Amino acid sequence: MPGRRPALGIGWHISEGSRSRGVTKSQFAPMQCPRWTGNVQWTDTGHMNSSPARRIDEIRDELVALRAGSGLAEPTRILERSDSFQNVLQRRTGVSRDDETAFITASVRVIEEAIERLSADLKEVAAIELNCSNLIYADELGQRQEDYAALTGISSKTVRRRGNRALRSLAYYLLADRSVSGEVQVPFNVRSDENPEAVAARTALRLFWRLTERATVDIVCSEIPPDERPEFADPADRNYLRYASFADLDSLVITKTCLAQLAPDASVRDFLPSEYRDTHCQHLIVIGGPPWNSKYREFQNQLPARFEEHSLGEDDPLIVGQDHYVPEWNADGTVETDVSIFARLNLKSGISVTLMGGCLTLGVQGAARCFLDGKIAARNLSFIARHVSLDDDLIVLARTARVGGIAEIPDLADGGLVSLMCRPAGKRSQFSIVTTTS
Repeated sequence: MPGRRPALGIGWHISEGSRSRGVTKSQFAPMQCPRWTGNVQWTDTGHMNSSPARRIDEIRDELVALRAGSGLAEPTRILERSDSFQNVLQRRTGVSRDDETAFITASVRVIEEAIERLSADLKEVAAIELNCSNLIYADELGQRQEDYAALTGISSKTVRRRGNRALRSLAYYLLADRSVSGEVQVPFNVRSDENPEAVAARTALRLFWRLTERATVDIVCSEIPPDERPEFADPADRNYLRYASFADLDSLVITKTCLAQLAPDASVRDFLPSEYRDTHCQHLIVIGGPPWNSKYREFQNQLPARFEEHSLGEDDPLIVGQDHYVPEWNADGTVETDVSIFARLNLKSGISVTLMGGCLTLGVQGAARCFLDGKIAARNLSFIARHVSLDDDLIVLARTARVGGIAEIPDLADGGLVSLMCRPAGKRSQFSIVTTTS
């Protein structure tokens, strides 16, 4: 039996290895390698030099060397490749090579994204060649090729030939973000005059949210009960407003705005729980807790944290084991803080599910902004990456404060964290508490 890839993970800080998104089996059909047009020539710094065909071959040769042995299961091997290859990755990621940890993490993601752009017959074999497939894992290239040949019923010679073709196509896609004039197309919507730290922060957030090129994202937002809705939420009303049926509307707007800033090429749609059906998206974001979001309720049994539903007008406490978390109130009856829960689940189908909840709308908004909005979001990401692999299933409990009517973003490194939990992705095992302030 072909070996299964072990549960290794790579996050914002490098752990033992790396995990790719799942690669599914597909029909094999012949495909010619994409071809360059024009006569553009450049060096690693963007100046004209060698021919495009030669540049593709040079990057292919680097990928051939990278696939040897355990491949991307040892992501630090990227640093052993040539300056030419690393400069290509640096341009694609927008992350400086000086920050080795961030550079390696971003580079692995970029390579995986490029693999996703290959045709069906090359995508699977490229992931196996570079040892970033969940289908087959082995520490030696020859063993991976033999296992894949046995699995698919094709000859080892055909596997090797297809692998070489896949790596050349992959080299093309790693170089393809250049205009016909030879000017570098900066990835991830980066302005040429932008602060490098801002570029790195946004790149990290995009990678965390797995916003690959033309990613598909569905948002299911909480729904106001029919008897609580305004009359213009009725489609029959002459002044019908669709969004009048949405609860946690602030959080929905924040989420869609931030996603558009991180990935303007992504396809983002929003639904009420009552109108959502499985549409095979890559990413599902659920906004609002179970009292008014039945989609959150469907996933809640996967979590060690659950909301205890009470009547309208009463708090719905978040229960974790023996601990009960509720909003904190000021003497004048206004809310001071609310508990926020941000949970990321990785399904075996390859879909990532993000749950954002709170006892009140304040907590939901804090969960929505925690890893999306501004510099604090990037700092929060860096903070949890020091404790867990970002490829794992995650649960973050935090406190969101309201100051002058404004919801502050929870700062996890500065007193905002309540608890951080994780478990291996795709497993039904219990979550482990990694760190807590309670």
